[in-house]
Amino acid sequence: MTQPPSAYAVHAVFPAEARKVIQFDRHYFLYAEHGTMRLEAGGRVWSLPPARAAWIAADAPITISIPTGITAASALFDPEHFAAPKTTLTVIDMNDLARALIKTCRRYGPEDTQSPYAASLFQTLAQRLSCQLDQLAPSANAPSQAAAPALGFR
Repeated sequence: MTQPPSAYAVHAVFPAEARKVIQFDRHYFLYAEHGTMRLEAGGRVWSLPPARAAWIAADAPITISIPTGITAASALFDPEHFAAPKTTLTVIDMNDLARALIKTCRRYGPEDTQSPYAASLFQTLAQRLSCQLDQLAPSANAPSQAAAPALGFR
């Protein structure tokens, strides 16, 4: 079996699901194009609507809940080739550039042989995430527990 590329995308529909702990061997950029999910890590809780995305460190356990199903467009990055996020889980606002990059990256899955073009797309996405994280104010990543009941979370 061939090794997956240093970065690849997953574009899939996930049904509603109760709380469960997940962990990935790669850094994970998680974006729900449609639907909302709830993420928990380190005693903190975030809602993740399409206006936001999560940057999750490799090997970090997080708890996820999906109340009504989502369509996710995500990118996974090999920790040997990409710098680790500074925290276990960071939630960021999605901007037009990040949406365009993940939309373009989603056609390059784990089974694809990556072209230089695809590799540069993932590198650009990782650099964009790094720049956006560097600009976060300390309170900008505050959890959003107040919105959870309104979004169907308990």
